[in-house]
Amino acid sequence: MKKTIFFLGLAFAMSEATLASADSYNYKPYAGVSYSYATAHAKSAKPKYNIGGIYVGSEYGKYFSTELFYNQSTGNKNHLNGIKTKTSYRSYGLDLLGYLPIDCNNRFDLIATIGAGEYVFAKKIKGEKHHNNSGWGYRFGGGLKYNLTQNWQARTLVRYVNFDRISDFDHQIEYSAGVEYHF
Repeated sequence: MKKTIFFLGLAFAMSEATLASADSYNYKPYAGVSYSYATAHAKSAKPKYNIGGIYVGSEYGKYFSTELFYNQSTGNKNHLNGIKTKTSYRSYGLDLLGYLPIDCNNRFDLIATIGAGEYVFAKKIKGEKHHNNSGWGYRFGGGLKYNLTQNWQARTLVRYVNFDRISDFDHQIEYSAGVEYHF
């Protein structure tokens, strides 16, 4: 109980300090859409997914942002031991992104990203009941962002996602491209 009160007090103090100096920060909300291609490593197969995603975030200065994401994959059909199976998934969570400008005109930025989300896999086996399996996915990645205009930006990312407590699935590699609008 003492630790809980300590951490709540610390969070309150940090939020007050942040609000006191909020005028010196430049908060910039943004929204985007992305397309991803992922190769998952499962127990008995290597499914490949096409994924559509949306995300909303906020930049805090020019070096850091946070974003919430939601992704939905198409189905992947496999034949395991002569039995037809179909898997798909949806995921949602939070990512932290860091930016490093790499040119003098501030057009290109390197991106480093870390995050976590819940992944819900749907599995259909012919002749059996539909089955959902969910757990956490821990995401790490990097990429490149190009500032098209002051408001429009495009980005590419490669991410490694490590699954925790999702039976039959171990990890996946995602390749994504997205476009976003900064308000």
